[in-house]
Amino acid sequence: MHSFSRPQRTVLDILRHRRAFASTARDRADDHKVALVIEGGGARGSYSGGMVATLEKLGYSTAFDAVFGTSAGALNAAWFLAGTANEHLWTWWEPRVVHRILEPRRLLTGGRAFDIEHLVETIYTTIAPMDFAAIGAHHTTLHPVATELATGAATDLHRHTRTPAGIRAALRASCALPLVAGPPVHLGGQRYLDGGLAESVPLGSALAWGATHVLVLRTRSAAHALAGNSGLSALMEVLAVHGYLARQSRAAVQAWTGRAERAEQLEEILGRPSPAFSVIRPPDTAPMVGTGERDEQLLRTAVRIGAAQVDVVLGDGARSLEGARG
Repeated sequence: MHSFSRPQRTVLDILRHRRAFASTARDRADDHKVALVIEGGGARGSYSGGMVATLEKLGYSTAFDAVFGTSAGALNAAWFLAGTANEHLWTWWEPRVVHRILEPRRLLTGGRAFDIEHLVETIYTTIAPMDFAAIGAHHTTLHPVATELATGAATDLHRHTRTPAGIRAALRASCALPLVAGPPVHLGGQRYLDGGLAESVPLGSALAWGATHVLVLRTRSAAHALAGNSGLSALMEVLAVHGYLARQSRAAVQAWTGRAERAEQLEEILGRPSPAFSVIRPPDTAPMVGTGERDEQLLRTAVRIGAAQVDVVLGDGARSLEGARG
């Protein structure tokens, strides 16, 4: 993983300054490259959904130079740049959406447990319209991260986001869990699967892009950061990785089996105090939301907790408290 330089200003100070002057990536007065990095995790995206909605509400929509997201994180990155993360926050818990997109019983008849194609191509175009044109016109760039099937490498799909159709394809690729969400997505002559196979928190992709400062939105608390999957999520892992993926790409399987080691390394990196990055994540008391969670109240709770965590760190009250401490 690329390393940070040694900046003097903190990422939070830079973001507040940019918000105060309403600067955009086209007219910055500073030379920093600030990235928003959003972790994936299926239904755990309800946490980061609340987080990006609050960033939007607090006025940080133009404060970043790039937004990186993996899987569900890519979906929330897109909502953030579309400017309607708050308006469509309900899609993270509404049963008519959640139960249509996630239905494990479809696997019994050869279908998809996660119907990401329906989510992106139907729900995001008709029921809860995502403004893909606004995303493309935004001065902040969108970077969905997926796993290249042939190599198992995390891949930044920004180059495919120049058109609404390209954005939708890149989002589907970033969320293409092997087997349980359908076949790999073809883009530019390559086949891609869910970015979480190789990089569930796309920090490395952001640093490779050239980020000097990063705000990381996590969907796992510190207490659950290294926890493995259980229940439905564990079953889908067995089917997807040890069944389907093992027959498709040894490199992709190796990427998946290295996840635990990468997670430990990430915790170590983000645990070191640095002005270059800040991490917002659920508190240790927050409930663990499984990849395939469908409970409406639990998902609503996750959204509320995620929203509150951002407000604590970047809300005007947080700034006042910092001044009082100083």
